[in-house]
Amino acid sequence: MIKPQLLLTVFLLVYGLGQSQGQNRSTIGAKVVIIIDGKSNKVSSIELVSRENEGGTLLRKYPNSKFCLGMLNGAYKMVQNGIIPTSGSTVTIYPTKEFLPGDQYLPGDRYLPVDQYLPGDPYLLGSVTTQVQSHKKGQMVVRVQ
Repeated sequence: MIKPQLLLTVFLLVYGLGQSQGQNRSTIGAKVVIIIDGKSNKVSSIELVSRENEGGTLLRKYPNSKFCLGMLNGAYKMVQNGIIPTSGSTVTIYPTKEFLPGDQYLPGDRYLPVDQYLPGDPYLLGSVTTQVQSHKKGQMVVRVQ
């Protein structure tokens, strides 16, 4: 007969291994900041709002960049320079919503040229290839491939 202490130890080890998925996270919806390189106007990184919203951290970390809001639905990996959405995740980009108050843009300015994309078009979101799912006024939804 198996001793209860041994059974409890094995159960805790298996449970602990199952819970420690490294840096993979899954979410129903997380607010993100899309960082756009100021020179190339391409997405350079994605950061969680709750993690990088303090005291100008993003401005110091990404000088000469633009920032817009987005919503991530699905799983993502934490990396040193932000997050990487995993396959099957969707990102809703709000190119007309500024992230940092008092920046140099006027209301109605667009941070990304989203008008040129149609559903089905590929879109490079940092280091991840996505496909445009829908494009409505004020938002673009992309799915990670």
